[in-house]
Amino acid sequence: ELAKLDGSLRQSVNVNILFKAKIIELCTKIVYETEEELLDKIEKLEGSKVKLDFTVESAKFNEALDQAFKENSGKFKMPGFRNGKVPRNVIEKTYGDNVLFEEAFGILAEKEYMAAVIENNLEVVSEPRLAKMDKLSKTEDIVFSIEVFVKPEAKLKKYKGLTIEKVNTEVTDA
Repeated sequence: ELAKLDGSLRQSVNVNILFKAKIIELCTKIVYETEEELLDKIEKLEGSKVKLDFTVESAKFNEALDQAFKENSGKFKMPGFRNGKVPRNVIEKTYGDNVLFEEAFGILAEKEYMAAVIENNLEVVSEPRLAKMDKLSKTEDIVFSIEVFVKPEAKLKKYKGLTIEKVNTEVTDA
């Protein structure tokens, strides 16, 4: 039984390693399939905080809107339509053009943020926080900033040649 357990444990570890490798491969593929540079600049703030400024074309936002509609189409129910089969234009007329903007921005921001982290080899140690965002529009480019904490840089100071006094401690029968 121990041999079976050891074998299955090794297999699950190998699967976990393969899964992690596949995630890295997919994220790298996303970065290198992007033709234009979407990250405007990286600004180092106080401590180990970094600010990433993005400008994304409206076409990319429209693609994210399409994806958001596909992912959420089952949530919209209207009389005269089967569940999940309501056309997008009917949804936008009923609930407003911006009904999917928040979901689409989430999809877009996550994709661009992950691509910037991988491309710039950032060692992120916190959750990203949206620092600034202009208005969302189907026709205008979207400008937004994300702040995140990264692994701090360790700087070694002069340590060679330092002397330390040895402290003698005497043990007594107390």
